[in-house]
Amino acid sequence: MRPREQGTIVINDTAAQQLGLQVGEHLSMQVDIQTPQAETRQVSWTVVGVVHNVDYLSGSNDPTGPLGEAFTTPETLNRVLHKPADYADRVLIHTYDHSAQALQQLQAQIRAILVRDGLGNAGVRTYQDLFQGVVDPLPTIYSLFYAIAILLALIGLVSLALTIATSVLERRLEIGILRSLGATGWHVGFVFCIEGLALAILAWGLGVILGLPGGIAIMRLLSMFLGPHDVSIDPVFLLTTLLFIVGIASISSCGPALSASQVRIRETLLYE
Repeated sequence: MRPREQGTIVINDTAAQQLGLQVGEHLSMQVDIQTPQAETRQVSWTVVGVVHNVDYLSGSNDPTGPLGEAFTTPETLNRVLHKPADYADRVLIHTYDHSAQALQQLQAQIRAILVRDGLGNAGVRTYQDLFQGVVDPLPTIYSLFYAIAILLALIGLVSLALTIATSVLERRLEIGILRSLGATGWHVGFVFCIEGLALAILAWGLGVILGLPGGIAIMRLLSMFLGPHDVSIDPVFLLTTLLFIVGIASISSCGPALSASQVRIRETLLYE
C-alpha cells in the first residue's frame, strides 16, 4: 500500500478466507457515514494485501460477528466519508519520557497549538486518562493461574515426599544390606535423591507431552466463543519449568533421603 493511494484495502487472512477473496480482487461493501442524516454508501476497493491479524475477530460460533480489522489509506477512507484528504479524527503521539511532568508539558503544548488553529474543542488525553477507571481483568486471570500452579507445586512436593518416604520405609532391608556392604549414609541418601529427580523428570516429560496438545486444544475451543488467538510456545519457559520441578523434587527428597542415610544397619537387618 503506497502513501496517498486510493481505492485499495488490506484485509486479514480470516476475512479473506470467509469472504473467498484474494489479492487483486475487488471487495464491495457498505460503509455507514455519520452525518446529520445517516447515510450508507456502497464502495468497491481492490484488495492489495492479506495480513495475519486476530484483533476484533469474533468466534466461529458467531457467524454475524465482526471479521476483524482492515487497513486502508486515510485518503481512501476520507473520500468515502466526504472529508478532506488529510482529515483525521484522532492523532496518537508516542513519547519517550513517560514522567507525569513531561506529559503535562506536552499536553499544554498540544492544547496551545489546537487553540491557535481554531480546534480548541478537541480533547487532549493521555493513555492513563483514557483507561482511568477501567479494570484490566488479565492481571487477575494471571494471578489465578499462578495461584493454581503454586498450589499444584505444593501438592506435588508433599506427594513426592510421601512417595519417597514410603519407599524408604518399604526398603529398609535393602538399605541395611547396602550399609552392610560398605555403602555410606551419603550414598544411600543419594540413591533416593536420584529416585526423586527421576520421578520429577518423568512427570515433566509427561506434562509436556500431554500439556502442550491439551493447551492448544483448549485455546481452539475458547476461540470458538472468544475469537481466535495466536498460540506460541516458549522453549525457555519449558526449561524454566523443568528447573522448577527439579528444585521441588530436590526439596521434597531431602527429608526421606536424610532419614534413609541415618538408618542403623542392625535395625534394618532385623526389620520385617
